[in-house]
Amino acid sequence: MKPSAILLISCPDQKGEVATIADFVYRHGGNILHADEHADDASGVDLK
Repeated sequence: MKPSAILLISCPDQKGEVATIADFVYRHGGNILHADEHADDASGVDLK
């Protein structure tokens, strides 16, 4: 079985977040198999 991880990232909404996270995973030899993004408009926080 290959190593795996589930990341839950909570942060203020801003441009480039998904690209930054994907670049980090790529540079460390990872692969993203599934991704979801959910925004809480009332608080301005995204869950990635």
